Amino acid sequence: MLCFSRVVSFLALSIVASLQLSADDQPGEEIDGTKLIGQWERGIKDNKYLIEFTLDGFVKIQHAKISTTTTNKARYILQGSKLTYITTLSPEKEEKIVMIITKLTDSELEYRYSGELIESFRRVKPKKK
Repeated sequence: MLCFSRVVSFLALSIVASLQLSADDQPGEEIDGTKLIGQWERGIKDNKYLIEFTLDGFVKIQHAKISTTTTNKARYILQGSKLTYITTLSPEKEEKIVMIITKLTDSELEYRYSGELIESFRRVKPKKK
């Protein structure tokens, strides 16, 4: 009987934990998607990230580290405060990365992913012509 009650307790805790995890993945308050459009950067000279969101639902991510620059392109979906990057790895396989936007202003973008990891970006001002 003691073993049965431990199993029931474990199952109950597992269900509560899974409900909490899926609640974190749900879209939060509505984000003004037009503020997301444009270029955002973070980092320093030798380790810099540049992200560009476009109106047509694509994102371009550049990572410049010392003398190497890597560029990736993906689609993005914004639902409430939930931002999802969708990268096509092959015709049969996609990878999704889910982030929760915690702050979005005209000049700042901050999101959380992988639990509690928070990344902050500042808007890149368009160059005057």
